[in-house]
Amino acid sequence: MKVKYKRLMDNFYGDAPFMGCLLVVPSCKNDCEGCQNQHLKREDTFVSEVKDVGLAIEENPFWEGIILGGLEPLDDKRNFKALMKVVEVSKVKSLCIYTSYEIEDINMDLIPSNIKNLYIKTGKYDRTLSSKHIQYNGWILDLASNNQNFYYFDRKKSVL
Repeated sequence: MKVKYKRLMDNFYGDAPFMGCLLVVPSCKNDCEGCQNQHLKREDTFVSEVKDVGLAIEENPFWEGIILGGLEPLDDKRNFKALMKVVEVSKVKSLCIYTSYEIEDINMDLIPSNIKNLYIKTGKYDRTLSSKHIQYNGWILDLASNNQNFYYFDRKKSVL
């Protein structure tokens, strides 16, 4: 199975309450005015085997998890399934998904069972709204506009 992505960024923190890698997804159908990530749409898209990307992530002992963001991970359903396979192969315990979709639009059944800490940022960016800072477990996280929400699912204790 192949997966598409723009970047795999090392030792990333600030967008999730863990140290991980940022896996920048390849597309976004939104055209949010003032979006800080529009330039990512023009970058090259890489296509790799799921196993190769997952193993590259697994090899870094400092990465607790994967952050899916930069653009919109849920726009391409087939690639989202491939991204979830990357998460599974990598054996990380934490996943953070940045999406403009709402929480009820996410198929939680696709989240691999190795994910024990699931974080999801929801809501479309709106430049007319101020940013919002939230604190979670000692981490300060920035949301680009205050209509966005940040959810945590402890999958060690409950089933989604």
